[in-house]
Amino acid sequence: MELFDYLQTIRKRIWLIVLLIVFSCTASGILFAQSNHPQYQALSKIVVNKTNAADGKLGVDPSSVSANIMLVNTYKQLITSEPILQDVLAQNTQLHLSIGQLEKLIKVSSIVSSQVVTITVKDKSYERAARIANTVARVFKDDLLKIMNMDNITILSEASPNATTEPIQTSFWLVLIVSFIVSAAASILLAFLVDYFDRTLYSEEDVERVLGLYPLVTISRMKQKTIRSVRSHAATKKVGEPKHVNLSQ
Repeated sequence: MELFDYLQTIRKRIWLIVLLIVFSCTASGILFAQSNHPQYQALSKIVVNKTNAADGKLGVDPSSVSANIMLVNTYKQLITSEPILQDVLAQNTQLHLSIGQLEKLIKVSSIVSSQVVTITVKDKSYERAARIANTVARVFKDDLLKIMNMDNITILSEASPNATTEPIQTSFWLVLIVSFIVSAAASILLAFLVDYFDRTLYSEEDVERVLGLYPLVTISRMKQKTIRSVRSHAATKKVGEPKHVNLSQ
């Protein structure tokens, strides 16, 4: 198919494309309005590091830095493990959350080759998000000694429960733009699929393209009133009597 054929297919199915785009954007807007509740974000940061005493002075052992960086990925998995989350819930019985629900609120991240691990908690209440983030950091620091027999965690910073913060929001226009792009691509693909399986010949060009034959006779589109008139004349005329019907009505 050439570019002209693609454009013709899109033009032929433009009603389907527009309908799907409008439906998708409308549904996305309604779902966004119904499910968009203000959410707050709280951060706590920990450092994976071990200081050693040498000649009576505390210092960082350079040889252990690489080992600590390698441990970061392991610690990221342990922070959201079931034993840690169970202890967090035990210290915050007022949360009324399951382990699975609590895990969904927590995101653990770090920068490549960094010893700093960020614990991010999103919740409808900033105070509760801050409490969870701080508790996770403290519980992990305390439990790590029991789990891995290691004590190389330092709490770098904690979320302030009384801080004034603005809720994080997803842009309504961003949702519509993404919905438009996805629905447009899907509807155009569907239009090509429908056209591919549609074997109806709509024009002389379709007959010539599909059959390789040029049509000698064509019947133009007729109005319903004209069709009824032709049927009426055909039913009432006598055999052998010529009859002329004006098809331009």
